Amino acid sequence: MESTMCLLGQSILQDCNKEVFNTAKVDAQTNVYVKKLSKELGNSLIWTWASDPVEDTLQAIGTFNASQLLEQKSVTVDASDYLWYMTKWGTYDNLRFTYEKIVSLKQGTNIISLLSGTVGHAHYGASFDMKETGIVGGPVKLIATSSGNTMDLSKSSWSYKVGLNGEARRFYDSKIKNGVQWNINNVVIGKPLTWYKTTFKTPEAEKNGCDIKCDYRGNYGADKCLSGCGEPSQRFYHVPRSFLNNDTKSNTLVCCEEMGGSPFNVSVQTVAIDFICARTDYGKP
Repeated sequence: MESTMCLLGQSILQDCNKEVFNTAKVDAQTNVYVKKLSKELGNSLIWTWASDPVEDTLQAIGTFNASQLLEQKSVTVDASDYLWYMTKWGTYDNLRFTYEKIVSLKQGTNIISLLSGTVGHAHYGASFDMKETGIVGGPVKLIATSSGNTMDLSKSSWSYKVGLNGEARRFYDSKIKNGVQWNINNVVIGKPLTWYKTTFKTPEAEKNGCDIKCDYRGNYGADKCLSGCGEPSQRFYHVPRSFLNNDTKSNTLVCCEEMGGSPFNVSVQTVAIDFICARTDYGKP
């Protein structure tokens, strides 16, 4: 017995009375990446720490001088994301100046050391290399809270140093002897320019996880970032499995905390592909 198919608006009807398909009601399946804590580690990372040596920069000892505030990228030429701006100046009568917060100044010579970092910069896309970064041109001014007098230091003699000392000594490279003393006990948190180090075993691979076909290239678009609003843009870091050692060896993870945070929120996670199934109805969000 043959059945008759009828078209009625958005529907296909069997025998002209039973709906078998409605174009306004479509099942949709979406693949999503799901992050899972490593079964071997959980949150059990054990950290050691070391401070970045800053004695030279706090004494305004750089590698070259200039009587202006220079643009950062042209100075660092990709050697580092960091550039130190340092200058010396004199004061008198214990004047107090405002730079984000009140600080006490000593008699005689005072040193200002400013560290500029381009990590997390806002500019991207076409003509990125033409965007100025750093404290280029200034102004850098000191304003007395008592009298309102202003001292412009923009044209002072500034000393420059590219990068952190920990970068130069390669704190991040466990294969060389760099002389760094990693502290085991009393891990400090909230201290700027602190290096943290830990080790972990390679997690087991998820059967449906990422493979060599993963490709993060392509033009940026707002539809690529539809979740995690208000979270740091670099909250998650993808580490290709080919970068990790096999199960018989440990992997070394070294982090540099520039602003002062805590390593205890860091975890190693595997990434698996999961599915979301939904019914999309015409005219409904």
